[in-house]
Amino acid sequence: MGCDRGRCIVVRGAADLDTFARPATRDEARTRLGLPLDVPIVCFSGLDVLIDLPLAVHTFEIVRRQLPSARLLLVGPTLKLAQPMVTDPATIGAIMALGAVPYKRLPEVLPAADVFLMPFQNKIANVGRWPNKIGDFMSVGRPVVSNPVGEVRWLFERYVLGELAEETAESMAAATLRLLQDPERAAALGQNARMIAEEEFGVAHQVALL
Repeated sequence: MGCDRGRCIVVRGAADLDTFARPATRDEARTRLGLPLDVPIVCFSGLDVLIDLPLAVHTFEIVRRQLPSARLLLVGPTLKLAQPMVTDPATIGAIMALGAVPYKRLPEVLPAADVFLMPFQNKIANVGRWPNKIGDFMSVGRPVVSNPVGEVRWLFERYVLGELAEETAESMAAATLRLLQDPERAAALGQNARMIAEEEFGVAHQVALL
């Protein structure tokens, strides 16, 4: 665009550590939502950009074949929206869809998850944006399964936050299962994600870049 590269700086999305200063524990969040304490739960969260929701639903269906007790928590989408994407009717009973949740309530809800699904397929809308919800996921301290597209590739190549998978339900399900079946590794990744949020992606740190 004619700007000298030396005058350009990239400020990426931040982690809202004020809102997520003290997120609920896993059990507190599940108790509040009426979810079982002893089952694997994966979560997809999104309010406005839902182009990748079908991939998350199909990923969960594969996960559930190997872990029948698994649940899918949808934060933002409604069950009415997700239901046409389901291929196995039995999956419907394993989905809890909360619909739109006020942002200030996310620290009470998101910690219910063991793993976050963040499909990020190679589409114009994804290549050209930063997924702001990754800041929420890091702040909660849970691992993320996503795809190596756009800024997500940049982020995961520099920080250990979870796993990148191919843009298929099979690949994403395999990555999700590896995390669910290795809770110690998943916990370590989550702790690292929270540390990175505090040290690299807090609003104060991002402002300091300016």
